[in-house]
Amino acid sequence: MDENLGDIALLRLVGSLRNAAEEGNIDALYALIERDAKVLKWIDKIPFVETPLHTAASAGQTEFAMEIMRLKPSFARKLNQNGFTPVHLALQMNHTQLVHRLLDVDETLVRVQGKEGVTPLHYVVQTGNLEVLLEFLKVCPKSIEDITIRRETVLHIALKYNMFDAFQLLLGWLQRAWFRDVSRWEKLLLNWKDDKGNTVLHIAASKNQSEIVRLLLKFNTVDVNVKDTRGRKALDMLQVDNPQSNCARHLTGLKLFCTSDAKYDANYFKSVVSIEEMVYIMFLRLTTNISNDMRNVLLVVAALLITVSFQAAISPPGGVWQEDGETHDGLRHYAATSIMENGIYSILAGLNAISFFVTVFATFLLLPSGFGTRLFCLPLYTLSLYFIASLCLLSPKISFPHEVIEIWKIFILSCVISPGGILLLVVFVSVRRNKLVVAFRPRVKVLDTTLTM
Repeated sequence: MDENLGDIALLRLVGSLRNAAEEGNIDALYALIERDAKVLKWIDKIPFVETPLHTAASAGQTEFAMEIMRLKPSFARKLNQNGFTPVHLALQMNHTQLVHRLLDVDETLVRVQGKEGVTPLHYVVQTGNLEVLLEFLKVCPKSIEDITIRRETVLHIALKYNMFDAFQLLLGWLQRAWFRDVSRWEKLLLNWKDDKGNTVLHIAASKNQSEIVRLLLKFNTVDVNVKDTRGRKALDMLQVDNPQSNCARHLTGLKLFCTSDAKYDANYFKSVVSIEEMVYIMFLRLTTNISNDMRNVLLVVAALLITVSFQAAISPPGGVWQEDGETHDGLRHYAATSIMENGIYSILAGLNAISFFVTVFATFLLLPSGFGTRLFCLPLYTLSLYFIASLCLLSPKISFPHEVIEIWKIFILSCVISPGGILLLVVFVSVRRNKLVVAFRPRVKVLDTTLTM
């Protein structure tokens, strides 16, 4: 009897908590906790329950939700009787600001699976909310790996619900992502089969979406020969349904290259990746996958190569003339110039210059991005000037002053063009890298107490 009375009292307390959550009354919350300090703990023991956080999320009561999140963060991962988490409910009611605040506390809430294995990321793809979709990918990139009970990825869901803008955004995100193991993500997601054996290429072909097919065929990792559970390839489906369609022609091998401007919003990821961007994405992925130990080793090797190249420039093979004079052939030579013939010297100097500048550029790529790396642009530039000056000054001079004047002309042009070109290349690469880094940079956490200005 006492147990029944206790259950009735608890139910009344839970009802009062629900009312407080709907109204966003934090004072009422603590009044109820004062009546029974274990009320939140008892609620947490129930496997599937409408917690106060669920109620606050549905009602859009942000402050109340954050207070509950602080007291009982486990509520954020619980499912109610309908199979939804608080984040799911907030998204359904379009309370995006509340969703952002919850993610400030725990970014992995994006990956919590609700009814039928649908995560919050899957839901925003279903609804086509590009702004929230991009935010979710920023705070938790690994959420793109999650699948539903039907083995559907976010790409499957986007096509299933005809959210083609979201699909293009996801493809662009995959192309530009430079995280470790992202190449594995790309290959896995683009060739993943749902419970019916359909890849995203099968779905695009079945919907006769020629633009989507064209975009997919830009990925070398897409396997056009994959078969569904009925043994059909994507091309087979098109040839049966509409053999003269644009999709069928695309699947026979059409590949297009085009460019677009990069913008830091959904349009950026929906745009086609330019060739120059592809090259740098490849470099960025390679440098990101390098471990710190390997990076240190490569930097040491690069430093040694720069040292050797520079030493070869100031101390050419065969040495230099010690004084002015003439050779046995009657050719005039000058002190501190190379003993080698002019043609041989030019070949060796050219090869040495290639080695030097490639190593300098590789050194820049291996350095972490940031202000410190940009500071290296100036010493790299001045070192390049010194290198070119050494090659020019030590080159064999046949006649004076005409040849010397010509050499100085070459030196001045080289000082402006060669190191300047390297500097422009470094700046360009730095800007490209910063664009990609910023595009994937997570939003600043409001609740991050370790943040320093």
